[in-house]
Amino acid sequence: MTANAATIVVRLNDIAHWTARMRRHIGDADYATFERDPMMQDAVIRCLEVIGEAAGQILKIDPDAGSNFPTLALRQAYRARNRSSHGYGSVSLDVIWQTATVDAPNLAESTVDVLRMLSSSKPE
Repeated sequence: MTANAATIVVRLNDIAHWTARMRRHIGDADYATFERDPMMQDAVIRCLEVIGEAAGQILKIDPDAGSNFPTLALRQAYRARNRSSHGYGSVSLDVIWQTATVDAPNLAESTVDVLRMLSSSKPE
């Protein structure tokens, strides 16, 4: 495995790890609970930022990663990270909730699938 490929695997594992961490922060909370809990909001936003940064690092290493792995929404995750990090107060909690409870779990599932595919295609 090349150094770049190894780094991509590390970043994919980061995405899986931080998505699981975000799920633990949310637990069984509903949107109303999330809306009233600034600590949960901060934790979820931080996780989304790290997930997006990992996606951005993958795209910097391999700009074609989005095409090579079409089920990974890497560009969308990176854009969401930038919006969250630089949009300051303009990011709506509704969007954060949707991203955290629908989009990020879908990305995590796709990430695990890609990691399995990459590990099964490694030469012995």
